[in-house]
Amino acid sequence: MQQPSIVINDWFQQFTQFVTSNDTQGLTSLLLPGGWFRNHLIFEWNYRTLHGHEEIKDYLDKHLARTQITNLCLEGPDGIPPGFAFGGHAVEAAFTFETPIMWGRGFVLLQEFQGSWKMLSLYFAAVDLKGHEENTQAPSGYYDDHNKTWMDVYGDERTRIEKDPHVIILGAAQNGLHIGARFRQMNIPTLLLDQTDRVGDVWRQRYSTLTLHTPKPHHTLLYTQFPENWPKWTPKEKVANMLEQYASNQDLVIWNRSTILPTPSYDPATKRWTVEVSKDGEKVTLKPYHIVLAIGTLGKPYVPPLLDEGLFNGPKFHATHYKEHHPFVNKNVIVVGACQTAADICQNLALHNAASVTMVQRSSTIVVSAQYLHDTLLDISYPIGVNQKNADFRTAGGIPYGLLKQLQIAGKDKRIADQKEMLDGLTKAGLNINEGDEGAGQFYRVFERLGGMDIGVADLIKEGRVKIKRGEAERFTSDGLVFKDGSFLQADAVIFATGYEPIKNAILPIFGDDLASKITPVWGINEQYELTRAYTPPGHPGIWWGLGDFVHSRYNSKALGIQIKARLAGISHQMSSPRRVTRQSSKAAESSPLKNVNTPSTSRIFVVNDTPTRPSKRVRSTTTTPRTSGRGRGSQKRVAATTPGSSPLKRTRFITRGLSSEEDDDKDQEEEGDARSEMDDEDDDDPDAQFLSALTEKASNLKGKNLILRNSFDAYFTVSSKAARTSNNVFSELIAPLSSEEYSSLLSKSKADEKYDAELKRIWDGHVKLFPRYVLELDEGFNLLFFGFGSKRSLMNEFAKTVCSKRGHVVIVNGFMPGIGIKELFTRIEEVPGVTELPLTSGILVLEAQARRIYDFFLPQAVRPNQRTASAPLFLIIHNIDSPLLRTSKAKSLLSLLALSPRIHIIASIDHIHAELIWSISESSTRKHIYTEPTSEVPSTRGFAWIWHDMTTMRHYDAELAHLNLGSIRGKSNKVSDKDQEMTESAAKHILLSVNAKAKKLFALLAKTLLASFDEASSPSKKDGKQLQTHAIAYSALFNAARADFIATNDTSFQALLAEFRDHGLVLTTVSGGSDCLWIPLRPDELRSVVEGLNIEQ
Repeated sequence: MQQPSIVINDWFQQFTQFVTSNDTQGLTSLLLPGGWFRNHLIFEWNYRTLHGHEEIKDYLDKHLARTQITNLCLEGPDGIPPGFAFGGHAVEAAFTFETPIMWGRGFVLLQEFQGSWKMLSLYFAAVDLKGHEENTQAPSGYYDDHNKTWMDVYGDERTRIEKDPHVIILGAAQNGLHIGARFRQMNIPTLLLDQTDRVGDVWRQRYSTLTLHTPKPHHTLLYTQFPENWPKWTPKEKVANMLEQYASNQDLVIWNRSTILPTPSYDPATKRWTVEVSKDGEKVTLKPYHIVLAIGTLGKPYVPPLLDEGLFNGPKFHATHYKEHHPFVNKNVIVVGACQTAADICQNLALHNAASVTMVQRSSTIVVSAQYLHDTLLDISYPIGVNQKNADFRTAGGIPYGLLKQLQIAGKDKRIADQKEMLDGLTKAGLNINEGDEGAGQFYRVFERLGGMDIGVADLIKEGRVKIKRGEAERFTSDGLVFKDGSFLQADAVIFATGYEPIKNAILPIFGDDLASKITPVWGINEQYELTRAYTPPGHPGIWWGLGDFVHSRYNSKALGIQIKARLAGISHQMSSPRRVTRQSSKAAESSPLKNVNTPSTSRIFVVNDTPTRPSKRVRSTTTTPRTSGRGRGSQKRVAATTPGSSPLKRTRFITRGLSSEEDDDKDQEEEGDARSEMDDEDDDDPDAQFLSALTEKASNLKGKNLILRNSFDAYFTVSSKAARTSNNVFSELIAPLSSEEYSSLLSKSKADEKYDAELKRIWDGHVKLFPRYVLELDEGFNLLFFGFGSKRSLMNEFAKTVCSKRGHVVIVNGFMPGIGIKELFTRIEEVPGVTELPLTSGILVLEAQARRIYDFFLPQAVRPNQRTASAPLFLIIHNIDSPLLRTSKAKSLLSLLALSPRIHIIASIDHIHAELIWSISESSTRKHIYTEPTSEVPSTRGFAWIWHDMTTMRHYDAELAHLNLGSIRGKSNKVSDKDQEMTESAAKHILLSVNAKAKKLFALLAKTLLASFDEASSPSKKDGKQLQTHAIAYSALFNAARADFIATNDTSFQALLAEFRDHGLVLTTVSGGSDCLWIPLRPDELRSVVEGLNIEQ
């Protein structure tokens, strides 16, 4: 069988291509005919599982394109790397991705089918809402520069939450606590209510011998770890104390002896509840936005009605009231019921000297050995020391319930065979046994009906110490039960382990019949192969169910938090049209508790002539954004900013596209007609408007066709995006490449600049004339992005020096320099006097806190009247914002906040041919924040408000290339990454200075082996003068050589020594002949120089 990494890499290449190109047919072709697809909040605000090609393709046709999935990347060792699953019968992997509003994570299971690997299941899940990420950083413990204690901070937080909670959680057992802790990290003000005197009392009140039947990694609490000496199966007292301590260490706000009084009312206009709460006997009125019901899955205890109950002389009660065995020593006890609780009570009584114990089985029961369940499932999914986050993601998300059922059915025969001795013994003792619906077994029954029997009492039943009675009890006598078949059992006590009423009966007295009927029933697998109403919209706005065991609430609390956070922030999933999204977001913001910005429903852009004056009439359009590939609907209508002095035909463009359906066609024509009529009404005499109107009318008549009027912007990216043809006849094979010093020296002697000096000066002067226009666009709330051939650095610096410096603070960042990332950018901005005087926001990541501090400092004084703000705006000049460290997801997210500040103006350049793909349409077109009143809130919207300008200068990239080792630039045919291209001799020497002696010896061993292989090449054609990839050494061969030299005696130490080199790209891995091979991305002459300088002691 192939290595998992090879299988996954081959699959991932096709998968990425199909997803990013919105090819639903291709994506579906990667699935098994009976494959599964699962969505958690990525494609719609719900959970959804689908099965089979037709069903999945129909779903993807509706949702894939508008979701705009980008930046797919396989996870490494810290996540779920490629590996075997299901005992080697499948291959698994996890990947990350993003959409315009979400950070996401995915999981795939591949299975071999007819000679190729196909997807058994594919899972997409939301990880974080962009701009509202969960805080994963622990606080320092120092508050307000030591001026406040933790008690002060917690007291203030508690007071704020108790006064105005956004969410009320009813129930403070494990599910309520998990959800509350998660919401706190997501900055959702949450109040928990619980009827008990102490957190954990729901467990303290259970029977004394109760112990959890799952291993401790399975019931670990969110954000915590058990001590190493904690029992594998946790007793109920320790569970209770654990929950109480958890509530304290997570700083949760909980009212004990409290509950919701009848009947809460919901206001659709304000989207708030009015809730009366009994707080320890005192009536309090609260107005939360959301209520989460974490009161369990079951209702009140159910006891079947029997005749003549009053005749019975002994105790009779439901199992929830059973505490311990002492009252039943030497007593004859009947336990009615044959599931988990009944088994535990029978076992407890039989082992503690009850005179007799009889289990009454009313219907067939699923039985599985506890040890077998652990050995085959739980200990595999949740072994001691497992990464909880990855285990939950794989188990609770990555395996759909429908697939789980199929797997359980397939394992039925083996399950029965493995437990044959136990099952035969129980059957002989009279127990009626089944294997669940379609043979899916006990584990799947938990998700259907919370049924099943994880038995520890089997041996007692086989030995006769626990007797089995099958049948229905009909009536009591003074000393026992009479059954419907006429038989009689003598009893001194009767315990009913007969289940619970429907949960509707528990909430009906509080919420009334109408609402209770809408949001019940709960639990059980629904038609979408998901748990009914668990952590998803239940049928009424503002109310949710938090259900299940420790794993369910630990994992799904995040998805619930994302849904609530999105509703509080007014965020929509409808991303297919920026124009529609803006309207939805603006409308939602009116009732949002996070409201502090009035977002205009239509962005404006001014097309100006030579004289920079404001137009007297509005031109309504969407913001100018680059045309991207694919069929995104964001490219429907655009008016471009172009060079002054051009004719209307040259300086205005309108783009429409071929439409995929009549429905879309009608909608788009209606929108275009609205825009056209607005322009006609307001600009009857405007030649631009007349031209645009005529062109729009013509476009609407070309139904289903493409009409594209290309300008220089489109031409630049069209040409740049074409695949370059490369040759194996590389120039560096014939002539040694230049060093950086040689390149600079020859460039300084070049006469090309003198020859074309007049033309270059004319281009320069043409751009300088546009400076007033740039100022106008900055004043109108846009940021500037310059593209085009040639260095733009000097021209942008001239704009900063002659214009920006007279209007405010100027910070220039050379993004093309190695190591210049978002951290260094923030450091430069914080050199502006006054920025660091503002305190960093506690409880969030440092970089996020820095971004918010900078944002706050440059806000108008009227918005932040109680803090110091800058006296002048900030002009942030970023040369090459498309550099590797500035185009990361984290850097984009942080910059997108600064970019929308009304007093931070970003002027940036790009040179990467694919730079247009860095920002989505919605990110590029999002307008700057507008404030109408003082507020302390940070807006939720993120974006860049770009206007793109062609700044072709034809000048040398002298400063931009000065840091590169120009001799190491590789052609496309070598197929190496950007990271590989950046490795230089100097960088290698710096890396080797930071490692220990053994690591240096290992590097020298690898280097000498590579050089020896290079030198022994039989012909010059086999000597690749650029790099040594073709001479890579097998991982196993290097390990054996290292072990022979006593450099590394085991694989663990060997990998540890390699880790530092791999992290810095000094040692790379390639695949050859199905095995991993190692090599160093330096030219042979450079590598010899590095090795000679090591001075390793032999």
